[in-house]
Amino acid sequence: MRSLSAAAPVLALLLASQSATAQHRKVELTLWGSWVHPSQTQTFDEESGTTIDFDNGGGAGVTVNVHDHDLISVEVGGFWWRTVGGIGYQGQRILDLGALDRYPVLLEAQFHPLGSSGPVDPYLGAGGAWVFFSKLRSGDLDQAGIGSIDVKSKLGFLGNVGVAVRVTDTFSLVADGRYLVVKPTGTASGTGVENEIKANTIAISGGARLRF
Repeated sequence: MRSLSAAAPVLALLLASQSATAQHRKVELTLWGSWVHPSQTQTFDEESGTTIDFDNGGGAGVTVNVHDHDLISVEVGGFWWRTVGGIGYQGQRILDLGALDRYPVLLEAQFHPLGSSGPVDPYLGAGGAWVFFSKLRSGDLDQAGIGSIDVKSKLGFLGNVGVAVRVTDTFSLVADGRYLVVKPTGTASGTGVENEIKANTIAISGGARLRF
């Protein structure tokens, strides 16, 4: 009985702490639209000037941000980003690669230097993303005997900066930039040749955010 009596204040303190944390916790759901810029041109043959590059594209996404502290939050979510690529020779595109879809599923921590409860909430973030890719398909690839290119999913790393402007107590508008570093490998179905693809990506997004 004495041990139970001694433990009672400790249990009460733990329960009170959990209750306070639950009351302080904020959850935010954000829907995104993105402009996407592949940040690198990949040189396959320096002597001939053969390169692979991807055009600017677009996409969308959804994220959930959990705030247990006013300065720190954890974000999970996923995006779909599409860009169209080609093979160039001496500055001219000679072969269409088709569209490459990137599907980063991300987990990151964000720092809110002004606190996340104010009218303006700038933030910095960093984390990782498991990135899934579509196959590259085009008539040019088939005619060249290369066939479709299977791009393997891979772990990437990302940095994040943005600002949320509160419109009401539960609704904000958000501007956000992300830089994803990832280098998957692609295997051509027609030749079996495997090459690394530099798929580093800058995504500039605008979002509508709801707080619960």
